Amino acid sequence: SFGRVTNKLPNFFKGGWKQPTIFDALNKAGVSWSYYHADYSNVMLFTKMVVSNLKHFKLLSRFKKDADENRLPQVVFIENSTILGEEHPPTNFQINQKATAKTLQALMDGPSWKKSAVFISYDEGGGNYDHVSPPRACAPDAIEPILDKGQTLKAHFDRYGARVPAMVISPWSKKHHVSHNVYDHTSILKFIEVKYNVPALTARDANADPMLDMFDFDHPDFSKVKLPPVKVELKKMLDCLFKKSIRE
Repeated sequence: SFGRVTNKLPNFFKGGWKQPTIFDALNKAGVSWSYYHADYSNVMLFTKMVVSNLKHFKLLSRFKKDADENRLPQVVFIENSTILGEEHPPTNFQINQKATAKTLQALMDGPSWKKSAVFISYDEGGGNYDHVSPPRACAPDAIEPILDKGQTLKAHFDRYGARVPAMVISPWSKKHHVSHNVYDHTSILKFIEVKYNVPALTARDANADPMLDMFDFDHPDFSKVKLPPVKVELKKMLDCLFKKSIRE
Protein backbone atom coordinates (compact mmCIF):
# COMPACT_ATOMS: atom_id res chain seq x y z
CA SER A 1 0.00 0.00 0.00
CA PHE A 2 3.10 2.24 -0.20
CA GLY A 3 2.76 3.22 3.44
CA ARG A 4 -0.98 3.90 3.47
CA VAL A 5 -2.93 2.51 6.41
CA THR A 6 -6.27 4.35 6.04
CA ASN A 7 -9.10 4.47 3.51
CA LYS A 8 -8.43 8.05 2.46
CA LEU A 9 -9.11 8.46 -1.24
CA PRO A 10 -6.49 9.92 -3.58
CA ASN A 11 -6.85 13.21 -5.41
CA PHE A 12 -8.60 12.22 -8.64
CA PHE A 13 -7.88 15.60 -10.23
CA LYS A 14 -4.16 14.90 -9.86
CA GLY A 15 -4.31 11.43 -11.36
CA GLY A 16 -5.20 9.32 -8.34
CA TRP A 17 -2.64 6.85 -7.01
CA LYS A 18 0.59 7.12 -8.98
CA GLN A 19 2.28 3.91 -7.94
CA PRO A 20 3.18 1.47 -10.75
CA THR A 21 0.65 -1.29 -11.36
CA ILE A 22 0.74 -4.72 -12.97
CA PHE A 23 -0.88 -3.10 -16.01
CA ASP A 24 2.07 -0.73 -16.42
CA ALA A 25 4.41 -3.72 -16.13
CA LEU A 26 2.45 -5.67 -18.77
CA ASN A 27 2.64 -2.72 -21.16
CA LYS A 28 6.41 -2.50 -20.76
CA ALA A 29 6.77 -6.24 -21.34
CA GLY A 30 4.56 -6.17 -24.44
CA VAL A 31 1.94 -8.47 -22.90
CA SER A 32 -1.66 -7.90 -24.05
CA TRP A 33 -4.32 -7.41 -21.37
CA SER A 34 -7.90 -6.31 -20.75
CA TYR A 35 -9.88 -5.34 -17.66
CA TYR A 36 -13.55 -6.32 -17.92
CA HIS A 37 -15.78 -4.53 -15.40
CA ALA A 38 -19.55 -4.41 -14.90
CA ASP A 39 -19.72 -0.79 -13.72
CA TYR A 40 -17.53 1.20 -11.35
CA SER A 41 -14.16 -0.39 -10.62
CA ASN A 42 -11.82 0.29 -7.72
CA VAL A 43 -8.92 0.27 -10.17
CA MET A 44 -10.22 3.72 -11.15
CA LEU A 45 -8.43 5.00 -8.03
CA PHE A 46 -5.41 4.88 -10.35
CA THR A 47 -7.04 7.56 -12.52
CA LYS A 48 -4.05 8.51 -14.64
CA MET A 49 -3.22 4.89 -15.42
CA VAL A 50 -6.82 4.16 -16.43
CA VAL A 51 -7.08 7.25 -18.65
CA SER A 52 -3.82 6.27 -20.36
CA ASN A 53 -5.12 2.76 -21.02
CA LEU A 54 -8.80 3.28 -21.83
CA LYS A 55 -8.66 0.85 -24.76
CA HIS A 56 -7.90 -1.96 -22.30
CA PHE A 57 -10.97 -1.33 -20.13
CA LYS A 58 -14.14 -2.98 -21.39
CA LEU A 59 -17.64 -3.67 -20.13
CA LEU A 60 -18.15 -7.17 -18.78
CA SER A 61 -21.12 -7.60 -21.12
CA ARG A 62 -18.59 -7.80 -23.97
CA PHE A 63 -16.62 -10.69 -22.47
CA LYS A 64 -18.69 -13.53 -23.96
CA LYS A 65 -18.38 -12.08 -27.48
CA ASP A 66 -14.61 -11.73 -27.16
CA ALA A 67 -14.36 -15.25 -25.70
CA ASP A 68 -16.50 -16.75 -28.49
CA GLU A 69 -14.44 -15.00 -31.17
CA ASN A 70 -11.09 -16.00 -29.64
CA ARG A 71 -10.19 -12.34 -29.07
CA LEU A 72 -9.18 -12.52 -25.43
CA PRO A 73 -5.74 -11.06 -24.64
CA GLN A 74 -2.98 -12.87 -22.74
CA VAL A 75 -4.03 -11.52 -19.33
CA VAL A 76 -7.60 -10.74 -18.29
CA PHE A 77 -8.90 -9.18 -15.09
CA ILE A 78 -12.63 -9.43 -14.36
CA GLU A 79 -14.63 -7.45 -11.81
CA ASN A 80 -18.33 -8.00 -11.21
CA SER A 81 -20.80 -5.28 -10.32
CA THR A 82 -19.65 -2.94 -7.56
CA ILE A 83 -23.10 -1.32 -7.53
CA LEU A 84 -24.75 -4.67 -6.76
CA GLY A 85 -22.26 -5.17 -3.98
CA GLU A 86 -20.42 -8.17 -5.39
CA GLU A 87 -20.57 -10.43 -2.31
CA HIS A 88 -20.50 -7.73 0.34
CA PRO A 89 -23.27 -7.61 2.94
CA PRO A 90 -26.12 -6.78 2.85
CA THR A 91 -26.42 -7.75 -0.83
CA ASN A 92 -27.40 -11.21 -2.02
CA PHE A 93 -24.13 -13.01 -2.78
CA GLN A 94 -25.99 -15.30 -5.18
CA ILE A 95 -26.13 -12.43 -7.71
CA ASN A 96 -22.35 -12.21 -7.83
CA GLN A 97 -21.99 -15.98 -7.97
CA LYS A 98 -24.39 -16.15 -10.92
CA ALA A 99 -22.40 -13.46 -12.74
CA THR A 100 -19.16 -15.34 -12.07
CA ALA A 101 -20.65 -18.61 -13.34
CA LYS A 102 -21.90 -16.89 -16.51
CA THR A 103 -18.46 -15.48 -17.28
CA LEU A 104 -16.71 -18.75 -16.47
CA GLN A 105 -19.10 -20.75 -18.66
CA ALA A 106 -18.48 -18.35 -21.55
CA LEU A 107 -14.75 -19.00 -21.25
CA MET A 108 -15.23 -22.77 -20.94
CA ASP A 109 -17.38 -22.82 -24.10
CA GLY A 110 -14.92 -20.75 -26.13
CA PRO A 111 -11.77 -21.66 -28.07
CA SER A 112 -9.44 -20.10 -25.45
CA TRP A 113 -10.39 -22.54 -22.69
CA LYS A 114 -7.71 -25.12 -23.54
CA LYS A 115 -4.98 -22.57 -22.82
CA SER A 116 -6.61 -20.78 -19.88
CA ALA A 117 -6.15 -20.62 -16.13
CA VAL A 118 -8.71 -18.79 -13.98
CA PHE A 119 -7.92 -17.47 -10.52
CA ILE A 120 -10.91 -16.60 -8.31
CA SER A 121 -10.24 -14.90 -5.01
CA TYR A 122 -11.55 -12.23 -2.66
CA ASP A 123 -10.18 -9.01 -1.23
CA GLU A 124 -11.19 -9.78 2.34
CA GLY A 125 -12.44 -12.55 4.56
CA GLY A 126 -15.79 -11.11 5.62
CA GLY A 127 -15.17 -10.72 9.34
CA ASN A 128 -13.07 -11.94 12.24
CA TYR A 129 -13.81 -15.58 11.49
CA ASP A 130 -10.27 -16.86 11.06
CA HIS A 131 -8.84 -18.89 13.93
CA VAL A 132 -5.32 -18.94 12.46
CA SER A 133 -2.99 -16.06 13.26
CA PRO A 134 -1.62 -14.47 10.08
CA PRO A 135 1.97 -15.62 9.49
CA ARG A 136 4.98 -13.43 8.94
CA ALA A 137 5.47 -12.10 5.43
CA CYS A 138 8.16 -10.52 3.32
CA ALA A 139 7.93 -6.73 3.61
CA PRO A 140 7.07 -5.31 0.18
CA ASP A 141 9.42 -2.35 0.52
CA ALA A 142 11.16 -0.12 3.07
CA ILE A 143 8.28 2.38 3.34
CA GLU A 144 7.04 2.83 6.90
CA PRO A 145 3.30 3.20 7.68
CA ILE A 146 2.12 6.78 7.09
CA LEU A 147 0.58 7.88 10.39
CA ASP A 148 -1.81 10.71 11.16
CA LYS A 149 -0.93 13.21 13.85
CA GLY A 150 -1.18 11.62 17.28
CA GLN A 151 -0.93 8.04 15.99
CA THR A 152 1.82 5.72 17.15
CA LEU A 153 3.46 2.95 15.16
CA LYS A 154 2.02 -0.42 16.17
CA ALA A 155 2.89 -2.59 13.18
CA HIS A 156 4.84 -2.83 9.95
CA PHE A 157 3.94 -4.39 6.60
CA ASP A 158 5.59 -7.71 7.44
CA ARG A 159 2.59 -9.94 8.10
CA TYR A 160 -0.21 -11.44 6.03
CA GLY A 161 -3.88 -10.71 6.72
CA ALA A 162 -6.77 -13.06 7.42
CA ARG A 163 -7.15 -15.97 5.01
CA VAL A 164 -9.47 -15.66 2.00
CA PRO A 165 -10.82 -18.29 -0.41
CA ALA A 166 -8.87 -18.91 -3.60
CA MET A 167 -9.60 -21.24 -6.50
CA VAL A 168 -7.69 -22.17 -9.65
CA ILE A 169 -9.92 -23.40 -12.47
CA SER A 170 -8.27 -24.74 -15.61
CA PRO A 171 -7.96 -27.82 -17.83
CA TRP A 172 -4.43 -27.90 -16.40
CA SER A 173 -5.32 -27.69 -12.70
CA LYS A 174 -5.03 -30.70 -10.40
CA LYS A 175 -8.27 -32.53 -9.72
CA HIS A 176 -9.62 -32.51 -6.14
CA HIS A 177 -6.43 -30.79 -4.98
CA VAL A 178 -6.09 -28.61 -1.90
CA SER A 179 -2.73 -26.88 -1.79
CA HIS A 180 -1.03 -26.44 1.58
CA ASN A 181 1.44 -23.84 0.35
CA VAL A 182 1.23 -20.29 1.71
CA TYR A 183 -0.08 -17.91 -0.95
CA ASP A 184 -1.14 -14.28 -0.87
CA HIS A 185 -2.85 -11.91 -3.26
CA THR A 186 0.43 -11.17 -5.02
CA SER A 187 0.77 -14.87 -5.85
CA ILE A 188 -1.56 -14.16 -8.78
CA LEU A 189 0.78 -11.38 -9.88
CA LYS A 190 3.72 -13.75 -9.43
CA PHE A 191 2.05 -16.33 -11.70
CA ILE A 192 1.64 -13.67 -14.40
CA GLU A 193 5.23 -12.51 -13.92
CA VAL A 194 6.61 -16.06 -14.17
CA LYS A 195 4.45 -16.93 -17.18
CA TYR A 196 5.31 -13.82 -19.20
CA ASN A 197 8.73 -12.91 -17.78
CA VAL A 198 7.46 -9.65 -16.26
CA PRO A 199 9.57 -7.94 -13.55
CA ALA A 200 8.12 -7.85 -10.04
CA LEU A 201 6.52 -4.70 -8.68
CA THR A 202 7.73 -5.06 -5.08
CA ALA A 203 9.69 -7.45 -2.90
CA ARG A 204 6.38 -9.03 -1.82
CA ASP A 205 5.37 -10.35 -5.24
CA ALA A 206 9.01 -11.09 -6.08
CA ASN A 207 9.03 -13.57 -3.18
CA ALA A 208 5.44 -14.85 -3.53
CA ASP A 209 4.62 -18.45 -4.42
CA PRO A 210 3.38 -18.48 -8.07
CA MET A 211 0.76 -21.18 -7.31
CA LEU A 212 2.29 -23.73 -9.68
CA ASP A 213 1.45 -26.43 -7.12
CA MET A 214 -2.15 -26.05 -8.31
CA PHE A 215 -1.32 -27.38 -11.77
CA ASP A 216 -0.61 -30.72 -13.46
CA PHE A 217 0.87 -29.79 -16.82
CA ASP A 218 1.29 -33.43 -17.87
CA HIS A 219 -2.37 -34.45 -17.59
CA PRO A 220 -4.76 -31.75 -18.87
CA ASP A 221 -8.50 -32.44 -19.00
CA PHE A 222 -10.19 -30.88 -22.03
CA SER A 223 -13.59 -32.45 -21.49
CA LYS A 224 -16.63 -30.20 -21.79
CA VAL A 225 -17.81 -28.63 -18.54
CA LYS A 226 -21.35 -27.47 -17.82
CA LEU A 227 -21.74 -25.52 -14.59
CA PRO A 228 -24.87 -26.07 -12.50
CA PRO A 229 -27.41 -23.23 -12.53
CA VAL A 230 -27.09 -20.61 -9.82
CA LYS A 231 -30.38 -19.72 -8.16
CA VAL A 232 -30.99 -16.13 -7.10
CA GLU A 233 -33.57 -16.09 -4.32
CA LEU A 234 -34.69 -12.47 -4.30
CA LYS A 235 -37.62 -13.07 -1.96
CA LYS A 236 -35.32 -14.47 0.71
CA MET A 237 -33.01 -11.50 0.24
CA LEU A 238 -35.88 -9.03 0.68
CA ASP A 239 -37.14 -10.92 3.70
CA CYS A 240 -33.68 -10.77 5.22
CA LEU A 241 -33.42 -7.03 4.60
CA PHE A 242 -36.85 -5.83 5.61
CA LYS A 243 -38.47 -8.39 7.90
CA LYS A 244 -37.62 -8.76 11.56
CA SER A 245 -38.00 -12.15 13.17
CA ILE A 246 -37.75 -13.24 16.78
CA ARG A 247 -36.50 -16.72 17.44
CA GLU A 248 -36.82 -18.47 20.75
